[in-house]
Amino acid sequence: MKLSLFSFFFIGVLAKDATVTISAPTTQPTTASPPVDKSFLGIMVETTSWFQYGLQDFSRILIQNLVTRSGAPVIIRVGGTSGDSVKYNSSQPQGNFWPYNNTKEDGLLSPVTLGVNFTKALDKVPNVRYIIQVPLANSTVDNTVNFTKAMLQHIPAEKFEAIEVGNEPNLYDGQCFRSLDNCRRNKTYTPEDYVADLQIFTTAITQQVPNLPSGDIFHVGSLADAAQWSAADLYKANLGKVSRIKAFAQHYYQASISQSPTLRGTYLNHSGSVLHKVNKNPQVNLDYFRSAKIDTPIVISEAGSSLGSRSPFERTIDAVLGSALWELDWVLLVMSKGIARVNMNQCNGCNFASFWASDPAPGIFSQYYGLIFLTDWLGIGSNSRKGDFQVVSLYSDKNPTVSPYAAFVGGKLDRLAVIDLTEWNTTETTPRPQRAFQIGVGNDVNTAELRRLTGKGTNSTNDGGDITYAGTQWTVASPGGVKVGQETESVALSGGKVSFDLKASEAVLVTLHR
Repeated sequence: MKLSLFSFFFIGVLAKDATVTISAPTTQPTTASPPVDKSFLGIMVETTSWFQYGLQDFSRILIQNLVTRSGAPVIIRVGGTSGDSVKYNSSQPQGNFWPYNNTKEDGLLSPVTLGVNFTKALDKVPNVRYIIQVPLANSTVDNTVNFTKAMLQHIPAEKFEAIEVGNEPNLYDGQCFRSLDNCRRNKTYTPEDYVADLQIFTTAITQQVPNLPSGDIFHVGSLADAAQWSAADLYKANLGKVSRIKAFAQHYYQASISQSPTLRGTYLNHSGSVLHKVNKNPQVNLDYFRSAKIDTPIVISEAGSSLGSRSPFERTIDAVLGSALWELDWVLLVMSKGIARVNMNQCNGCNFASFWASDPAPGIFSQYYGLIFLTDWLGIGSNSRKGDFQVVSLYSDKNPTVSPYAAFVGGKLDRLAVIDLTEWNTTETTPRPQRAFQIGVGNDVNTAELRRLTGKGTNSTNDGGDITYAGTQWTVASPGGVKVGQETESVALSGGKVSFDLKASEAVLVTLHR
């Protein structure tokens, strides 16, 4: 008889008292993820926003908050669409200069020259490692080699993670603009074209850039999730012959603005939206790697809630508590699936960003609370929790508005994350729903503590201090965080089960102590 995941864990609502019961395995199941690194959660900063993020004390403090909680360096990918058409000029004082009348006439596709403020920003940020994207779409080999040399002069070995050549080559078709002088974005750009270019550019970097770190150094792929190329397409085009591949990278956005995403239908919909899209991509690539016995890690080097342009600097559902809950659910889901790392996208003025360094003004938004929760998940606990851990999703369609995850250390259940996906907005006239939860954790657990992500409702924003995590708020005035409540709550523990209450649109991190 073939056993399903539901045979091992179940979630149900007991009609008698409406308590949600979660039966979690107390020892690690075979379905658990591979070991998770404490630097799993990184950020990505768009190339043309980087010098502002790196030079501002405000944004550097926000990055260091993540380091403090995870206990590991934050891996920052500096890249994106704007990084695919760049040059570097060490005599240029400003961070960015657009050579065509100093205007971004073709948006992020416009060629841009980076100056000394860009590399100063690389110098300024401590306790990080860099994935530096170098140009492919609109660049010559010589320009890319020279750009790589200039960047690595400011990235010592201990701060180097990888070099990523190009960005979203599966979107190169038909995107040549009048200002792109060396454009590869033509009508017939294929996986074979990309692999051939990659061979030429990576070979030149390897042969001509001095003092490269040893071992595997290149991230390849960097695929947009909206187009049709897959990992299988690239390996059939001989991607495996490219030397020194460290990771296969792809991108992920839960929705596009043009799709008019909603909280209930898109962000707070685990099975019909989040899991559904993950099973399309990146799950297809994970399955291909396993079947083809390719042991290269798959990373999601650019991710966000929704991609596209709203009216200038408009913040709608991407800046409310509900989008932070999506962030928790999605990151933990891909972690449980076997993705090796994610980088959540940041750029000034972008709707999906967790924080803006400037332009139009510094800001901290709801998804920053998701980053804080997740870095706690990666690093929280006693000395016994140092090192890698493994994760499993406990989700069941029996209760679609609850998304729980369990982490195991040394084969034993160590901590739990429980996300309530019920939408309840502050404009509603009915009382906010609240449910009691009970989770079996084993008789050897002595105590448990809880940290809570909460707000006044699903539509809460950080503008009025409506959101807190572990009794703390992060604001522009206090980017290091200010305590406004209790950091931890004691959890009732009886008969090998923990009990707590959870309101609609809240999430909790429960740590177990033996």
